[in-house]
Amino acid sequence: MSSDPLDLDWAAVHHAYGPATDMPGLLRALRSRDEQRRTEAARQFRIRALHQDTLYPAAVAAAPYLIELLADDAAPDRTLGHELLVASLPEDALDRLAGARPHRLGPRLHEITEQRDRSGPPPQINRCNATRTTRSAPVCRPTCGCSTTPVATPAA
Repeated sequence: MSSDPLDLDWAAVHHAYGPATDMPGLLRALRSRDEQRRTEAARQFRIRALHQDTLYPAAVAAAPYLIELLADDAAPDRTLGHELLVASLPEDALDRLAGARPHRLGPRLHEITEQRDRSGPPPQINRCNATRTTRSAPVCRPTCGCSTTPVATPAA
């Protein structure tokens, strides 16, 4: 798979507002060095591809790019890939992961989220990291095998 989001025919993929032709720009902006640009891209991704808890085809098509973001050591904020992937999971997905094997990146999720915590994520982003949010901790456990007790993040 190409890492360039433009290689997909996004006009044939839809999100809450029609053809997802704006998704390549959002996916690229998630890798921006500008924190405000990344924050806005994540917000717009949620509004368009995950609107009102509906998983649109654009979210599914974006998953490989989000995984690449998560795996890219050079990306300025790799946890955005994790957050948006977790937000894209169907409700019963966590139950299906009960027998999953640890992924090679799993142990590094804590390191990545701790780096992000030190830099202070913007409060408007729904933080889904393994050490702080109850929603992602079940994903982390089967992924990395940790035994972190989740603590809910206070509302901003």
